[in-house]
Amino acid sequence: MRSRRLDLALVSTTLTALAAAAGVGTSTASAQPAPANGALLFGRGGNLYTVLPTGAVLRQLTTSGTVTNAQCSPDGTKIASSDRSSGNDDAWTMKADGSQKVRVTTSALSQTDPSWSRDGSKIAFTGERRVNGVSYYDVYRLNSSAPDGSAIRLTSSRLAGDGSERWDYVAPRWSPVNNTILITEGVNYFDGNVGRAPKLIDGSTGAARANYWSVDALSCDWNPGGSAFVLNADKSGGHQTDYNCIQKAAVSAHTATDVTSCNPAVGNQWSTVWSPDGLLIAYAQGGLGTPQTPGSTYFIKPDGTRNRLFLANALPLDWKRS
Repeated sequence: MRSRRLDLALVSTTLTALAAAAGVGTSTASAQPAPANGALLFGRGGNLYTVLPTGAVLRQLTTSGTVTNAQCSPDGTKIASSDRSSGNDDAWTMKADGSQKVRVTTSALSQTDPSWSRDGSKIAFTGERRVNGVSYYDVYRLNSSAPDGSAIRLTSSRLAGDGSERWDYVAPRWSPVNNTILITEGVNYFDGNVGRAPKLIDGSTGAARANYWSVDALSCDWNPGGSAFVLNADKSGGHQTDYNCIQKAAVSAHTATDVTSCNPAVGNQWSTVWSPDGLLIAYAQGGLGTPQTPGSTYFIKPDGTRNRLFLANALPLDWKRS
Protein backbone atom coordinates (compact mmCIF):
# COMPACT_ATOMS: atom_id res chain seq x y z
CA MET A 1 0.00 0.00 0.00
CA ARG A 2 2.87 2.35 0.71
CA SER A 3 4.12 2.22 -2.90
CA ARG A 4 0.66 3.01 -4.25
CA ARG A 5 0.33 6.07 -2.00
CA LEU A 6 3.74 7.33 -3.10
CA ASP A 7 2.87 6.85 -6.77
CA LEU A 8 -0.40 8.75 -6.43
CA ALA A 9 1.35 11.54 -4.60
CA LEU A 10 3.80 11.81 -7.48
CA VAL A 11 1.18 12.05 -10.20
CA SER A 12 -1.10 14.35 -8.22
CA THR A 13 1.56 17.06 -8.31
CA THR A 14 1.21 17.19 -12.10
CA LEU A 15 -2.55 16.66 -12.27
CA THR A 16 -3.35 19.91 -14.07
CA ALA A 17 -0.60 19.51 -16.66
CA LEU A 18 -1.51 15.90 -17.37
CA ALA A 19 -5.18 16.74 -17.80
CA ALA A 20 -4.29 19.43 -20.30
CA ALA A 21 -1.94 17.06 -22.16
CA ALA A 22 -4.68 14.46 -22.35
CA GLY A 23 -6.94 16.94 -24.10
CA VAL A 24 -9.32 17.68 -21.22
CA GLY A 25 -11.21 20.87 -21.92
CA THR A 26 -9.60 21.35 -25.34
CA SER A 27 -10.74 20.86 -28.93
CA THR A 28 -8.99 19.38 -31.94
CA ALA A 29 -8.84 20.37 -35.57
CA SER A 30 -10.60 17.15 -36.60
CA ALA A 31 -14.15 17.35 -37.88
CA GLN A 32 -14.98 14.36 -35.67
CA PRO A 33 -14.38 14.60 -31.90
CA ALA A 34 -11.44 12.46 -30.80
CA PRO A 35 -12.27 9.53 -28.51
CA ALA A 36 -11.52 10.28 -24.87
CA ASN A 37 -8.64 8.51 -23.18
CA GLY A 38 -9.56 5.83 -20.70
CA ALA A 39 -7.26 4.12 -18.22
CA LEU A 40 -3.63 3.37 -19.01
CA LEU A 41 -2.83 -0.35 -18.67
CA PHE A 42 0.64 -0.89 -17.23
CA GLY A 43 2.87 -3.57 -15.75
CA ARG A 44 4.67 -3.56 -12.42
CA GLY A 45 6.23 -6.44 -10.53
CA GLY A 46 4.89 -8.87 -13.13
CA ASN A 47 1.29 -7.73 -12.53
CA LEU A 48 -1.23 -5.61 -14.39
CA TYR A 49 -2.61 -2.28 -13.18
CA THR A 50 -4.77 0.49 -14.62
CA VAL A 51 -4.72 4.19 -13.81
CA LEU A 52 -6.45 7.18 -15.37
CA PRO A 53 -4.17 9.63 -17.25
CA THR A 54 -4.89 12.15 -14.48
CA GLY A 55 -3.26 9.79 -11.98
CA ALA A 56 -6.57 8.91 -10.32
CA VAL A 57 -8.16 5.48 -9.71
CA LEU A 58 -5.13 3.22 -9.51
CA ARG A 59 -6.26 -0.43 -9.63
CA GLN A 60 -4.36 -3.70 -9.43
CA LEU A 61 -5.81 -6.38 -11.75
CA THR A 62 -3.56 -9.43 -11.21
CA THR A 63 -1.50 -10.85 -8.35
CA SER A 64 0.47 -13.74 -9.89
CA GLY A 65 3.61 -11.71 -10.69
CA THR A 66 3.98 -13.66 -13.95
CA VAL A 67 2.54 -11.32 -16.64
CA THR A 68 4.94 -10.39 -19.47
CA ASN A 69 2.69 -8.36 -21.82
CA ALA A 70 -0.95 -7.34 -22.32
CA GLN A 71 -3.39 -5.45 -24.55
CA CYS A 72 -6.98 -4.24 -24.06
CA SER A 73 -9.71 -5.44 -26.41
CA PRO A 74 -11.05 -2.77 -28.80
CA ASP A 75 -14.31 -2.43 -26.83
CA GLY A 76 -12.43 -2.23 -23.52
CA THR A 77 -14.26 -5.15 -21.90
CA LYS A 78 -11.36 -7.66 -21.92
CA ILE A 79 -7.60 -7.90 -21.71
CA ALA A 80 -5.35 -10.39 -23.53
CA SER A 81 -2.08 -11.09 -21.74
CA SER A 82 0.98 -13.28 -21.96
CA ASP A 83 1.58 -14.99 -18.64
CA ARG A 84 4.10 -17.50 -17.26
CA SER A 85 1.91 -18.93 -14.51
CA SER A 86 1.68 -22.25 -16.39
CA GLY A 87 5.47 -22.60 -16.53
CA ASN A 88 6.07 -20.87 -19.87
CA ASP A 89 4.54 -17.92 -21.70
CA ASP A 90 0.95 -18.56 -22.79
CA ALA A 91 -1.78 -16.26 -24.08
CA TRP A 92 -4.68 -15.65 -21.69
CA THR A 93 -7.81 -13.53 -21.72
CA MET A 94 -9.62 -11.94 -18.79
CA LYS A 95 -12.29 -9.37 -18.09
CA ALA A 96 -11.13 -5.77 -17.87
CA ASP A 97 -11.22 -5.94 -14.06
CA GLY A 98 -8.86 -8.96 -14.02
CA SER A 99 -11.56 -11.56 -13.29
CA GLN A 100 -12.54 -14.67 -15.29
CA LYS A 101 -9.03 -15.44 -16.49
CA VAL A 102 -8.95 -18.05 -19.29
CA ARG A 103 -5.89 -19.75 -20.78
CA VAL A 104 -6.08 -19.53 -24.58
CA THR A 105 -2.86 -21.30 -25.70
CA THR A 106 -1.46 -24.50 -24.20
CA SER A 107 1.80 -25.10 -26.07
CA ALA A 108 4.87 -26.22 -24.13
CA LEU A 109 6.74 -23.46 -25.98
CA SER A 110 6.49 -19.66 -25.69
CA GLN A 111 3.29 -17.90 -26.82
CA THR A 112 3.49 -14.17 -26.13
CA ASP A 113 2.64 -10.60 -27.33
CA PRO A 114 -1.13 -11.05 -27.85
CA SER A 115 -2.95 -8.43 -29.93
CA TRP A 116 -6.69 -8.14 -30.71
CA SER A 117 -8.19 -7.81 -34.18
CA ARG A 118 -10.19 -4.61 -34.64
CA ASP A 119 -13.52 -6.43 -34.07
CA GLY A 120 -12.18 -8.37 -31.08
CA SER A 121 -12.96 -11.77 -32.61
CA LYS A 122 -9.34 -12.89 -33.03
CA ILE A 123 -5.96 -12.62 -31.34
CA ALA A 124 -2.55 -12.56 -33.02
CA PHE A 125 0.52 -13.58 -31.00
CA THR A 126 4.17 -14.52 -31.23
CA GLY A 127 4.62 -18.29 -31.10
CA GLU A 128 7.77 -20.37 -30.72
CA ARG A 129 8.39 -23.56 -32.68
CA ARG A 130 11.43 -25.82 -32.72
CA VAL A 131 13.05 -27.52 -35.68
CA ASN A 132 16.06 -29.77 -35.10
CA GLY A 133 16.52 -28.20 -31.67
CA VAL A 134 16.50 -24.61 -33.02
CA SER A 135 13.81 -22.16 -31.84
CA TYR A 136 12.00 -20.13 -34.48
CA TYR A 137 9.40 -17.41 -33.83
CA ASP A 138 6.37 -16.62 -35.95
CA VAL A 139 3.12 -14.67 -35.80
CA TYR A 140 0.00 -16.82 -35.32
CA ARG A 141 -3.73 -16.15 -35.22
CA LEU A 142 -6.63 -17.82 -33.40
CA ASN A 143 -10.16 -17.05 -32.22
CA SER A 144 -10.39 -14.93 -29.07
CA SER A 145 -13.20 -16.91 -27.46
CA ALA A 146 -13.94 -20.61 -27.04
CA PRO A 147 -13.77 -22.67 -29.07
CA ASP A 148 -10.50 -20.91 -29.93
CA GLY A 149 -9.57 -23.46 -32.59
CA SER A 150 -6.09 -24.34 -33.81
CA ALA A 151 -3.60 -21.51 -34.16
CA ILE A 152 -2.87 -20.55 -37.78
CA ARG A 153 0.70 -19.59 -38.60
CA LEU A 154 0.83 -16.37 -40.66
CA THR A 155 4.60 -16.00 -41.17
CA SER A 156 7.45 -18.32 -42.16
CA SER A 157 10.53 -18.04 -39.96
CA ARG A 158 13.52 -19.68 -41.57
CA LEU A 159 17.26 -20.30 -41.53
CA ALA A 160 19.51 -19.32 -44.42
CA GLY A 161 20.81 -22.25 -46.47
CA ASP A 162 24.34 -21.76 -45.17
CA GLY A 163 23.14 -21.24 -41.60
CA SER A 164 24.52 -17.69 -41.48
CA GLU A 165 21.21 -15.90 -40.89
CA ARG A 166 17.85 -16.61 -39.24
CA TRP A 167 14.57 -14.74 -39.77
CA ASP A 168 11.96 -14.50 -37.01
CA TYR A 169 8.62 -12.63 -36.97
CA VAL A 170 7.41 -11.25 -33.66
CA ALA A 171 5.47 -8.56 -31.73
CA PRO A 172 2.20 -8.31 -33.73
CA ARG A 173 -0.03 -5.24 -33.37
CA TRP A 174 -3.33 -5.42 -35.25
CA SER A 175 -4.39 -2.22 -37.03
CA PRO A 176 -7.29 -0.36 -35.36
CA VAL A 177 -8.95 0.28 -38.74
CA ASN A 178 -8.43 -2.78 -40.96
CA ASN A 179 -7.13 -6.35 -41.15
CA THR A 180 -3.45 -5.39 -41.35
CA ILE A 181 -0.99 -6.55 -38.69
CA LEU A 182 2.19 -4.61 -37.93
CA ILE A 183 5.00 -7.02 -36.99
CA THR A 184 8.76 -6.98 -36.50
CA GLU A 185 11.02 -9.01 -38.80
CA GLY A 186 14.08 -9.97 -36.78
CA VAL A 187 17.16 -11.03 -38.73
CA ASN A 188 19.94 -12.64 -36.70
CA TYR A 189 23.20 -12.47 -38.67
CA PHE A 190 26.14 -14.84 -38.36
CA ASP A 191 28.36 -12.07 -36.92
CA GLY A 192 26.05 -11.40 -33.96
CA ASN A 193 24.31 -8.37 -35.43
CA VAL A 194 20.51 -8.16 -35.38
CA GLY A 195 18.14 -6.21 -37.64
CA ARG A 196 14.50 -5.64 -36.62
CA ALA A 197 12.45 -4.07 -39.42
CA PRO A 198 8.72 -3.26 -39.10
CA LYS A 199 6.59 -5.12 -41.62
CA LEU A 200 2.90 -5.21 -42.57
CA ILE A 201 1.06 -8.47 -43.20
CA ASP A 202 -2.51 -9.42 -44.01
CA GLY A 203 -4.31 -10.67 -40.90
CA SER A 204 -6.09 -13.44 -42.81
CA THR A 205 -3.43 -14.80 -45.15
CA GLY A 206 -0.14 -13.51 -43.73
CA ALA A 207 0.74 -12.04 -47.13
CA ALA A 208 3.37 -9.30 -46.80
CA ARG A 209 2.57 -5.73 -47.82
CA ALA A 210 5.01 -3.66 -49.86
CA ASN A 211 5.71 -1.11 -47.12
CA TYR A 212 9.14 -0.96 -45.53
CA TRP A 213 10.97 1.35 -43.11
CA SER A 214 14.70 1.90 -42.63
CA VAL A 215 14.57 1.54 -38.84
CA ASP A 216 15.42 -1.03 -36.18
CA ALA A 217 12.25 -1.51 -34.10
CA LEU A 218 12.02 -3.34 -30.77
CA SER A 219 8.25 -2.73 -30.50
CA CYS A 220 5.55 -0.67 -32.23
CA ASP A 221 2.06 0.73 -31.64
CA TRP A 222 -0.47 2.26 -34.06
CA ASN A 223 -1.93 5.73 -33.90
CA PRO A 224 -5.76 5.62 -33.54
CA GLY A 225 -6.33 6.32 -37.24
CA GLY A 226 -4.04 3.54 -38.46
CA SER A 227 -2.05 5.97 -40.63
CA ALA A 228 1.15 5.95 -38.57
CA PHE A 229 2.87 4.09 -35.78
CA VAL A 230 5.24 4.86 -32.95
CA LEU A 231 8.23 2.61 -32.37
CA ASN A 232 10.88 1.79 -29.82
CA ALA A 233 13.98 2.18 -32.03
CA ASP A 234 17.37 0.62 -31.34
CA LYS A 235 20.01 3.22 -32.23
CA SER A 236 23.08 1.12 -31.40
CA GLY A 237 23.69 -0.13 -34.91
CA GLY A 238 22.21 -3.59 -34.46
CA HIS A 239 24.84 -5.48 -32.48
CA GLN A 240 22.98 -5.04 -29.21
CA THR A 241 20.58 -2.62 -27.54
CA ASP A 242 23.15 -0.05 -26.42
CA TYR A 243 20.57 2.72 -26.37
CA ASN A 244 17.13 3.19 -27.83
CA CYS A 245 14.63 6.00 -28.20
CA ILE A 246 11.11 6.71 -29.44
CA GLN A 247 10.41 7.39 -33.11
CA LYS A 248 7.29 7.63 -35.28
CA ALA A 249 6.69 6.70 -38.90
CA ALA A 250 3.85 7.17 -41.37
CA VAL A 251 2.51 4.10 -43.15
CA SER A 252 3.13 5.91 -46.44
CA ALA A 253 6.78 6.72 -45.61
CA HIS A 254 10.03 4.73 -45.56
CA THR A 255 11.80 6.54 -42.73
CA ALA A 256 11.06 7.49 -39.13
CA THR A 257 11.50 10.71 -37.17
CA ASP A 258 12.62 11.11 -33.57
CA VAL A 259 10.02 11.82 -30.88
CA THR A 260 12.42 11.71 -27.93
CA SER A 261 16.07 12.67 -27.75
CA CYS A 262 18.20 9.76 -28.97
CA ASN A 263 20.87 10.30 -26.33
CA PRO A 264 22.49 7.35 -24.55
CA ALA A 265 22.90 9.50 -21.43
CA VAL A 266 19.13 9.64 -20.78
CA GLY A 267 18.79 5.85 -20.55
CA ASN A 268 16.96 3.27 -22.63
CA GLN A 269 13.33 3.90 -23.59
CA TRP A 270 10.78 1.12 -24.03
CA SER A 271 7.21 0.07 -24.76
CA THR A 272 5.59 2.87 -26.76
CA VAL A 273 1.80 3.26 -26.48
CA TRP A 274 -0.26 5.81 -28.46
CA SER A 275 -3.30 7.29 -26.68
CA PRO A 276 -6.81 6.74 -28.14
CA ASP A 277 -7.25 10.47 -28.85
CA GLY A 278 -3.88 10.60 -30.65
CA LEU A 279 -2.59 13.46 -28.50
CA LEU A 280 -0.15 11.59 -26.25
CA ILE A 281 2.45 8.84 -26.38
CA ALA A 282 3.33 6.90 -23.23
CA TYR A 283 6.69 5.16 -22.95
CA ALA A 284 9.00 3.78 -20.26
CA GLN A 285 12.49 5.04 -19.51
CA GLY A 286 15.07 3.05 -17.56
CA GLY A 287 14.64 -0.50 -16.36
CA LEU A 288 14.73 -3.42 -18.79
CA GLY A 289 11.44 -2.86 -20.59
CA THR A 290 9.57 -5.69 -18.83
CA PRO A 291 6.73 -5.66 -16.26
CA GLN A 292 9.20 -7.22 -13.83
CA THR A 293 11.77 -4.40 -14.33
CA PRO A 294 9.64 -1.64 -15.82
CA GLY A 295 11.45 1.68 -15.44
CA SER A 296 9.16 4.73 -15.22
CA THR A 297 6.34 5.87 -17.50
CA TYR A 298 6.57 9.21 -19.27
CA PHE A 299 4.04 11.12 -21.39
CA ILE A 300 5.08 13.06 -24.48
CA LYS A 301 3.20 14.70 -27.34
CA PRO A 302 3.71 13.11 -30.79
CA ASP A 303 5.64 16.20 -31.92
CA GLY A 304 8.20 15.60 -29.17
CA THR A 305 7.12 18.43 -26.87
CA ARG A 306 5.92 18.43 -23.24
CA ASN A 307 7.86 15.35 -22.18
CA ARG A 308 7.13 14.60 -18.50
CA LEU A 309 7.29 11.88 -15.89
CA PHE A 310 3.87 10.34 -15.20
CA LEU A 311 4.36 7.30 -12.97
CA ALA A 312 7.39 5.66 -11.37
CA ASN A 313 7.96 1.91 -11.53
CA ALA A 314 5.50 1.32 -14.39
CA LEU A 315 5.72 -0.09 -17.94
CA PRO A 316 2.93 1.16 -20.25
CA LEU A 317 1.31 -1.72 -22.16
CA ASP A 318 -1.88 -0.30 -23.68
CA TRP A 319 -4.44 2.47 -23.39
CA LYS A 320 -8.17 1.85 -23.10
CA ARG A 321 -10.83 3.91 -24.75
CA SER A 322 -13.10 5.46 -22.14
